[in-house]
Amino acid sequence: MSSSPAKGAQYLIEGAKILAQPSIRAFVVIPLLLNIFIFSVLFYFSFHFVEGWINYLVSHLPEGLEFISWIFWIVFAVLFLLVSGYSFNLVAAFLAAPFNGLLAEKVEQHISGESPDTDTGLKEIIALVPYTLKREVRKLAYYLPRVMGLFIITAIPVLQIASPVAWFAFGAWMLAIQYIDYPMDNHKIEFDTLRHKIKSKPMVTLGFGAATIFAFTIPIVNFLAMPAAVAGATLLWTREFKEN
Repeated sequence: MSSSPAKGAQYLIEGAKILAQPSIRAFVVIPLLLNIFIFSVLFYFSFHFVEGWINYLVSHLPEGLEFISWIFWIVFAVLFLLVSGYSFNLVAAFLAAPFNGLLAEKVEQHISGESPDTDTGLKEIIALVPYTLKREVRKLAYYLPRVMGLFIITAIPVLQIASPVAWFAFGAWMLAIQYIDYPMDNHKIEFDTLRHKIKSKPMVTLGFGAATIFAFTIPIVNFLAMPAAVAGATLLWTREFKEN
């Protein structure tokens, strides 16, 4: 299990447990509130959009078949959970990036007794916002060309058979990058160096990302998924990559 996906998933579980520590709880509040707000807005607009779409479809069904509208609602619920796992995380992580960096710092300080060379006062956090958002844009620039490649694969009849696996693996890889970047950024490690480091242990990295995907698709659990992923990624970074 030293380099297995199960070990990567274990870091997420361990990270969730750390959130209950008294020295950590205060730094979970803002990411948690952002999660609840963004998910609620996403669900509200998705529900009303799909409700209108389903009512339109049902109105065009032959008489007596209106009862199958519940099938459409089931399909919507499944699709919403899958899509929200990606889109919800993308938006929430972008907005909460400065606070996630601070949470990663406090988790590292808790588990190692060491603190990165960063200031954590309110002024320093505000000053870091432009830099943090720039870093998020850098990750987005890495993400978009590869997504386009996956869309091309999905459109090719023969290759599209493998596209669901490719999408899931890529999503897991990107979520791992997203969250491992927080503790690495606290240590001023460049994004390209981050990519090089995580490639040395791809199965652990993918296991962590895959577990994070599942956490984001489970109702209620997804509210705590982001801070748990930050804490878990900090554990992963400290134990697997920090000395490499």
